[in-house]
Amino acid sequence: MIIGIGYLSIKLNYKNTIIAKQKNNLQNSNNFKNELFSVLGHDLRAPMHQILTISNKLIEAFQKKENKKMFFFLKQNKSTATKTYLLLDNLLYWIRLQSNNMTIQKELHNIYELIQQTISIFNIIITDKSIQLKVECSDYIFVKTNAVILKILFRNLLDNALKFTPKSGSITVKCIENQFRIVIMIKDNGLGIDPELLKALNNYNTTDASIMDTSDKRSTGFGIRLCKSFIKKLGGGFKILSVKNKGTTSIISILK
Repeated sequence: MIIGIGYLSIKLNYKNTIIAKQKNNLQNSNNFKNELFSVLGHDLRAPMHQILTISNKLIEAFQKKENKKMFFFLKQNKSTATKTYLLLDNLLYWIRLQSNNMTIQKELHNIYELIQQTISIFNIIITDKSIQLKVECSDYIFVKTNAVILKILFRNLLDNALKFTPKSGSITVKCIENQFRIVIMIKDNGLGIDPELLKALNNYNTTDASIMDTSDKRSTGFGIRLCKSFIKKLGGGFKILSVKNKGTTSIISILK
């Protein structure tokens, strides 16, 4: 009798565990779906609308044979198309990450070269906003890591710095290494982050990092969420320091 009751109790506990696990998986699936719709509905839709608007202006300038305007709109379209492509790339990597269908292969890479490759993507924006960008990083610092993921991290953090730094502002990318770790800091003198949102970001407590950039466009903070997910995959650390209206410093720490 006692054995029978014990068996039923174990069976019931096992069944409850399975139900709780299924409920948790369903909740995670719903959260993933909601985030996906949020990104598609805002982060991806807004730049596509901008490309269509600029294309119409480009057609008008072509019809009027206004070459200077045409060149200006072409530059704008290229910049917007590049950012849209990078966002789509982020989205695809994020989906792979959420589905656990991603293996992390690590090789030896030069940090300075990875940073320079990332900066080159944003040359048009840096020039248009007259941003003073400094790279304080030795060209002989090497780390065993995944280059694709690390460049995605650089790309998103540099993109944020550019979005929230006003014209003629400054951005500094700095590298520090010790025996065990390499720390990369991206510092700007831009808008900064509200203290409550900053606390939530550093505590990994939010999926909504919505904030207005220097062009009065709202960002959902998808890039930051992606960075937090990827840095975990690399076994590193991620922290944001910021003072409202004085600037932000994003810090990546990775094992050598």
